[in-house]
Amino acid sequence: MAVLTESKLRTKWKNEKFKEYVAGKDEVITPSAREFLKEKGVALIVSEEASLKEPQAIHKVPHPVHEREATSNAPEDPKKYKNFYTGEYYSKKPEAMTQLYANLLVYKDDPRIEFRGRIDSLEAEFLRGMLLLNHEKDERLYKGLKDAYLHLRKIMRAEVLGDPLKSFELLGMDYEEVRRVTHRPSDFFSGGHLVLTGGERPAVIHLNCLRTRVREVEIIAVKAFKEELETHRNDIVESLNRLSSAVYYLMLLAQYGQGE
Repeated sequence: MAVLTESKLRTKWKNEKFKEYVAGKDEVITPSAREFLKEKGVALIVSEEASLKEPQAIHKVPHPVHEREATSNAPEDPKKYKNFYTGEYYSKKPEAMTQLYANLLVYKDDPRIEFRGRIDSLEAEFLRGMLLLNHEKDERLYKGLKDAYLHLRKIMRAEVLGDPLKSFELLGMDYEEVRRVTHRPSDFFSGGHLVLTGGERPAVIHLNCLRTRVREVEIIAVKAFKEELETHRNDIVESLNRLSSAVYYLMLLAQYGQGE
């Protein structure tokens, strides 16, 4: 199957450090593979020759979750979709499969699709949290949670498009500032680490639920991006870890107030 993955590139890199990679014009290159080449400074050269005996047609879609159905009366393309696992072609998408990248199909329970679904669910929970904070008229907490929510959307976009993730700010603070506060909260607030009893204000309880959901999605991300005992898209895994710290900071802010 003419699909170039990061795992294949890493195996090749271990055997020989190369400065360029020549891909057939029909070869599908996953976003993580492109990221690996960019990271190592390897030039990607697309050959005019096909890497398979028969060229494949790549059909871009606007979004991997919300596919656009064909409305044309033109004859169906027998190679419209391709099975990511086997290389088999389809003219119609099987119900049990969905698009991973371009016209590549995977089963709907593929770890990468599960990751996207969990991010989607997490976004919904963040929005519900923002609604609660808006109802409580806590503008600072609302703005902080909105910062976190917008970064969560960037995580989804980066995974789908294969783009690298940049660090984000929470209420004007970078990660190191947030980390310094969350590791030693008593130095910045009137109390230390939170031990919840159920008597806290609703915002604290809800933020704690969001924090645990983020940690769960972080584990899903590790499973989705782990190949041959190595993890690619470490930027996404790291970003989710930092996002949970950001939500914990908001919990401290909700419990203790502004702080120093």
